Amino acid sequence: VTSDSSIADIASAGDDAGCTVMVCADTSVSTVVSGETNPNQTLNPVREVVVVDSTVDRYQDLLADLLAQSGTDRELVVVTLDANQDGVEQITDLLSQFDDVAAIHFMTEGSGGAIKLGNTWLNSLNLAGYAADIAHWGDALASGGDLLFYAGDLAATAPGRDLVDGLRALTAVDVAASVDRTGSARWGGDW
Repeated sequence: VTSDSSIADIASAGDDAGCTVMVCADTSVSTVVSGETNPNQTLNPVREVVVVDSTVDRYQDLLADLLAQSGTDRELVVVTLDANQDGVEQITDLLSQFDDVAAIHFMTEGSGGAIKLGNTWLNSLNLAGYAADIAHWGDALASGGDLLFYAGDLAATAPGRDLVDGLRALTAVDVAASVDRTGSARWGGDW
């Protein structure tokens, strides 16, 4: 769950970067610009969605880094997953509201070929159980859209690459995942 102060900080960082940022806590949607919430703003069209697992250490720093790389033509929707619910289901419900999204960024824990989404560890072994839900994620993307996973070194291992390949097959879109630590250089990452 994102606190009001972190929402204001994230929105302020987005405003400083010149992009629009919508922050969604617990997968409910509200718009935040310069720290003010506007729950009535429409979501479509949205350029990029950022899905954050709230258990990621210093996820606010990762978001700030992503926003710092944003141009004035980017519109980001930031969604914080409820750590007590199935993240795959949360993401599927959320993405059913969108189309023509350029990219979906996932900021989550990655370990041993698995990614943490809410209270679910998704891996190549349980991927088939979520196939119907995950197949719909690609429906939210524009032609040429991407799924981008910032999840430790997920693609550095064979099980991680199997998961990435499985996600690619289910969604029929490009899927990218890091092969090394992702995030701010000040925390040992590669940005």
